[in-house]
Amino acid sequence: MITQCTEIIQASLDCEWSNQQTMLIELAIGSVFAVLLAAYFYKKQEEQKEGLARVERSVTEKVYSRDINSYTCDVQFNEPEGNAPDLAKNKVLKDSENWIDGIKKKSKSVIGEIEISGRGKGYELQFEKGILRITFPHLTRSFFGGIDQYTQTANIHIQTEDLELLDMIIREGDKPYWDLSWNITSKYNIHEIIPKIEEAQGRKPYSRGGTGTGQDTLWTGADYKVIELDGVVISASIYEKSVHLTCTHRKPHQGFRNAHRVFSPGKIFAILFGEVQYQEVKDMAMKSIQS
Repeated sequence: MITQCTEIIQASLDCEWSNQQTMLIELAIGSVFAVLLAAYFYKKQEEQKEGLARVERSVTEKVYSRDINSYTCDVQFNEPEGNAPDLAKNKVLKDSENWIDGIKKKSKSVIGEIEISGRGKGYELQFEKGILRITFPHLTRSFFGGIDQYTQTANIHIQTEDLELLDMIIREGDKPYWDLSWNITSKYNIHEIIPKIEEAQGRKPYSRGGTGTGQDTLWTGADYKVIELDGVVISASIYEKSVHLTCTHRKPHQGFRNAHRVFSPGKIFAILFGEVQYQEVKDMAMKSIQS
């Protein structure tokens, strides 16, 4: 093949070459073929690796996917205190109550007032797509480094069994949420999962919780940092009966907009096991916080 290429080049130039020149040309052509051949096999090898990685990720997502019992999230209303904390408190309380009234008006009916476990009192609302539970505003005080001051904060907790209903509330309520939980129907064995993640990715939880002490501790929950971009930190917490995603931000009025659409328990575990490339994780994170 190389000799034939040399003869073609020589004929096209209509000239005679010495043996030395012919040998040099053949070496050059051979080098080109070697480079092209190496590039071809390298490409095939990378395609095989990518294919294997996709299979591993798909398996992980299936293994750690679960039927969802309910979705929960929290929205916040923040107002910088300045020199008038009482005015800021009144404003967030009024804004949050008006927001709840807007949600109530979109429902078919108000079933009644209820006590939401661990969250306080609120409303149970009937929508076409299902039932929504929403708490009365809970007032706290927050500090945001991005504006270097405290705010008065009203937090509202939302629960529903229907993803489409949650999506409608987020879109039509036009309010970011700072956390999201998938409450699942069957348990994860967190005690076994933690060392598996560390073995696969070298990733250790920045905190964990469990029962017992010392070497007898049975771990039932762990917290991991997923990614940080532009002052926004997204973290994942895994528990026996839920997966929790948190958006920590430095300025008020920031948070998730689409995390319920972008992420799932299976995808979060694939990220923790290192089976999702950094750029894709970044793209997912950006999509989750963009309006």
